[in-house]
Amino acid sequence: MIGEGGYRALERGDLISAFNEFSLAESGASDPLERSRMMINKGALLLAMGRYGPALRELLRAKSLLKSANDPQLLAVACLDLAKALIAIGRAEDAESELRCAEGIAARDDPHVVYVKALIYFYRGQADELERIDERALRGPYDRLIRVLKLRMKADRGESVEDYEEALREAVPPAALREALGLV
Repeated sequence: MIGEGGYRALERGDLISAFNEFSLAESGASDPLERSRMMINKGALLLAMGRYGPALRELLRAKSLLKSANDPQLLAVACLDLAKALIAIGRAEDAESELRCAEGIAARDDPHVVYVKALIYFYRGQADELERIDERALRGPYDRLIRVLKLRMKADRGESVEDYEEALREAVPPAALREALGLV
């Protein structure tokens, strides 16, 4: 499978090696879908490393390539990861349009879609909207990630939150890292 070395590096928690492996796989891929998949993975890793500008560029490249390819699910993932990059640089309004792009393809109750919606609520300080999301209905790691957002928002409002640190540690176990980062 293309990018296998990147997935193995990710399992070890080595994000830089995973990025390098996905870059190598992208440069050797002739199929546009495989190239876009590696671009999405690279963008998600850059986002996880706090390199928002390069992540944004990588994800925009993937989305552009996917517009001419025929894989709507992959396009939805690119839109969701792009929304996360836009949120990280303070452009929640633009992130909402990427969320709508993904909602037009994936189900509104898709865990990744719900998580990105929760991120937008969190960064806008929309506590009531965030609280209305029922994370218990989602499969992991999204249920735990949304729980952390809710606890963090409560802590930011000065509420006592004793289990925040524990929830943060449990949020993304190594087995769920690939999905939590938004890799495909």
